[in-house]
Formats: sequence, structure tokens, C-alpha cells
Amino acid sequence: MFVGAVGVQVDREQRRELGAFYTPPDIARRLLERTLGPILDSCRCGDELRNKRFLDPACGDGAFLRLADEMVRERLGCRHETVFGFDIDPVATRACGGLSVAQRDFLAEEKGGYDAIFGNPPFLSAIRAGGLERAHLGEGLIGSADLAYSFLAKALTLVKPASEGGRVGFVLPRAFLGARAAAAIRSRMPNGFRLESVEVLERPDHFDGAQVYVCLCVFSDSPTTQLLDEQGQVLATLKLESANWWGELFGDKLVPDSGLLVGEIFEVCQSMTVGEAYAVGPFIEDRMVPDARLLISGRIRNASCEWGEKPSRYLGTTYQHPTLATGAATVIPKRIALARRPKVVVAGLSKNLRAFFDPAGQYIGAVSTFTITHPRDDLDELQRLEEFLNTPLATSAFIRECGSSALGGGSITVRKDFLRKLVIPSNNT
Repeated sequence: MFVGAVGVQVDREQRRELGAFYTPPDIARRLLERTLGPILDSCRCGDELRNKRFLDPACGDGAFLRLADEMVRERLGCRHETVFGFDIDPVATRACGGLSVAQRDFLAEEKGGYDAIFGNPPFLSAIRAGGLERAHLGEGLIGSADLAYSFLAKALTLVKPASEGGRVGFVLPRAFLGARAAAAIRSRMPNGFRLESVEVLERPDHFDGAQVYVCLCVFSDSPTTQLLDEQGQVLATLKLESANWWGELFGDKLVPDSGLLVGEIFEVCQSMTVGEAYAVGPFIEDRMVPDARLLISGRIRNASCEWGEKPSRYLGTTYQHPTLATGAATVIPKRIALARRPKVVVAGLSKNLRAFFDPAGQYIGAVSTFTITHPRDDLDELQRLEEFLNTPLATSAFIRECGSSALGGGSITVRKDFLRKLVIPSNNT
């Protein structure tokens, strides 16, 4: 939730805990015009509009509610209880004086029939949010899903079916367009809903106290999806045919379409878990040696690495030549054994796919890197794999499949399943 721009003054840390930040009024207005506008335009008389019910399920201090109330009042010429709001925060509900707001948990609601549901639900991992919210995860949403996805899943069931004119408009994390955690809802939207329009904000700094990429999504029975810019201009109109909306909307079509999967030839694994990363901390030394070199994601470049050339920051300490002492084998023996083999190490966080071939087994990938080995330690196969992973073609596939998860600085998280399912073109195998 990026709560509205007026009213409640909540300190930044508390808002971060709640997943709540202030929403700029212009963003709220754009979303409301696309969500409520068609309904308001379709009402032929005041009585028809008075019978409508619009809901903001996480209304915060009421910025969306006030704008929606204004839109309805302009059509009716007077105020009428058509716009409603829920919020679990009593401070927020008190700030919505004069509006129809109740202190209620939307995710526990069962009564529906709303003509439109709109707003800016909490942006918070369900793991961080706690057991209550995890219990309300929408059907098919996995445990790491952002709480906003659960709000969307609930809204799509409590609003009138799309065939009856129901509409939903939410500010959502940009990752929603491609996140595995929300794949089920994208592939099987309930009650006939489809993505009618999406505006992806280019900058992550629209919200005070947060650096996050967001998109404005409107859902209806529209058979096609409009990709909009921030001025509301239509950039493209297309029919989404897969669960990877991000890839269809923004991905380069130039991706490998024939060949073997990386996982069919090679073994892909996470180089080190977070727990293992902390376990080896006491065994890190700063010395120039030919092997056991600890390689962090940020020191991997295309077909090379910067170990020893630039400092590496690891668990709060800076090293010029980070190396694992022999004692590390007592805590991560299997990782050490794997690192001694020929391999390709892939950066786990990057704007483009970056891979480094380590034929002599001199390096051990740190957390946030991936290690790819060949069952027979075939050096030629590994060399060809490194060459392919560093091509624009591989990066195109990377952005298409994983780009929706980009962080504030634009870096994208690499996923193990993406690497395993990446198609190596026939002329590379």
C-alpha cells in the first residue's frame, strides 16, 4: 500500500513495516479515471449511479476515496454513499472523516457484489507480513507472494463478474507482471477477468520513503490489453497468450526457440545459501592465492572476473583478495568440492546476464551466484556455454523472463529455474 497524500502522518519506519507509503495524487487520479470512468460514463441517470458500490479495500488516509467521491459527486451534483473504504488501521480510518470507512480486514471479507474495487494494497511479502496474512493467500499464490497479490485475488472474487461490468484497478508491484508467486492468478483469472490496461512507471522514486517499481493495472472483460505510457497514450495493443505478461509486454522477441535446455546438458545450482555464507565468514582471509578465491556477484563480468582487481564487500568487511581458508571445508565440504571442478559462475543480480568460465576450479561462487557444471567436466561444452550466456540473445531471454523483478537500480534477480530452462540455440550445442 502506498497510502494517500493527505492526512495521517506516520513515520517512515512504521510505513515500511506496514508496506504502506504515500501515493501521489496524479497517480491515484489516473488509475481511478481508467477504473471508474467507464462505469460513470455508462450510467444514464443519477438513480443508476446511486445504486453502484465502489470499494477501496486498503484505503489508508483516504486519498483514493476522496478522489473517487469527487468523481461521483460531480456526476450526481451531491454526495451519496456510493464509495466505501476498508482499512485495518484505526488511525487511518479516523483520518477519513466524512467518508464511508470501516475498520475491517478485506482479506477476511466474504460479502461482495461491488461494481468496482480500486486502490493501492499493501506491498509486503507474505513471509514478512505474518501468519494471518499467509492464511489469506489467494488460491495458487505461493508463500513468498506479495500481500498485494492476495488483495488482487480477493478483489477479483468480491467484485461483480467481468461479464456484468465489474472492474478492478490496483497499483501493483511491477514484479506482478512476471513473478512466479503470481503466475497462477495471471494464468487463471477468476470471473472472466483479463488485464485491460497497464501503465508501468519508469522510475522507482514516485513514493516517499520507498524505491520500488510499480504498475497501474485495470482488469475487466476486455479481450485485449493496452500498454500505456505515463501520459495515457497507447503504446501497444495486444492479446496476452501466456502467464508471463512481462515478457509479452516488454520482452524482445529475439529469444532462442530451438535447441537443448541448459538443464538438459549441465547441472545448475546455487553457489552458496545464505546460511552457508554466514558459516564461512570466520574462514575468509585476505590473501593472494591460486585457488579457493571467493567470487561475489558484483565481480563477475562478461567472460571475465574482477577478483583482486577491485575490492569485494562481504558480510560488512571489504577484501582485496577474499579467499577461503582450509577450515571452510569443515562447514561446506560439498560446496568446496564442487568449486574445485571446471565450471561457469553466473552473477545472480545484474542488468544483463553475466557469466565467467573457471576451467581450473580456482573460484568458489558466493551467495547470489550460480554454479554450472558439466557431468563429465567437458571444458569445451562449458566454454561454449559461457560464450552463449554472455550474448545479447541470452540477455534478451533473461530480461524477457525475469525483468519484472528489477530492483530500484535496475538490476534483475537471476533464477535457477530460468537458467535450467534457458534454450541454447542449436548452433551453440
